[in-house]
Amino acid sequence: MLSLKIMKLNPAKSRFSLLFIALFTLVVSCVKHETPDPDMQFPFSVKATAVASKGNVRLFTQGGEVTDESVIARFIADAEGFNAKFEVAPTDIVTFHTDSTAEFKALTGVIKVAVPTSNKLVFRYPFTLDKIQPSMWQPLLDHQLIAKTNITHTVPTATGFTHVGEVVQIASGDYQSFELPATVYKLSRWVGQGDAGASSYINSGVFSPFNEDFLETLRPRDTIAFQEGSLRFTK
Repeated sequence: MLSLKIMKLNPAKSRFSLLFIALFTLVVSCVKHETPDPDMQFPFSVKATAVASKGNVRLFTQGGEVTDESVIARFIADAEGFNAKFEVAPTDIVTFHTDSTAEFKALTGVIKVAVPTSNKLVFRYPFTLDKIQPSMWQPLLDHQLIAKTNITHTVPTATGFTHVGEVVQIASGDYQSFELPATVYKLSRWVGQGDAGASSYINSGVFSPFNEDFLETLRPRDTIAFQEGSLRFTK
């Protein structure tokens, strides 16, 4: 999947700054609900080997869905991850060191994983949007809210409030073979007052279905395009 890419442009789009938030290594702890196969030898890795499914690109503004294909094509023309570019990445690797610990190279944080129960694999890790640059706060919050399975809470602080929660990825399968939902998106937010503002673009991906409740956060001049699918991980 994609790393988080943020671009800020002035209305004339004559200048831009580009910020990449790299994907880090994730140490995963597992909460066991079933006894693993006694013949299973740890450690081992599974990697994304194929795109298991891929839907159509959808585009929304505050006014609702836009179905004009030419409008959609223009909006995602400079974006990564859509259509033919919706593909597996070298970082899409999970290494299970034991039956209760793993390393997920496409994520970051401390995580709990329930593996497996009812043919499902659940990855969880907490996040806190704190001690970050003010300009990064809204893009990072949007990134968490776009994932349908994530859990986000607003917490009062001495200086205002922050957001904490859990990133939750729910895969179908077991240790050695599973399918993980994925969504690629490009979000444009209008930042500032009237014509004096500027557009802030986020182009990224999450291991989750799209959260359609996120559409309620769109304001005038905001636009989002997204494409849902799933990746197949195998040993």
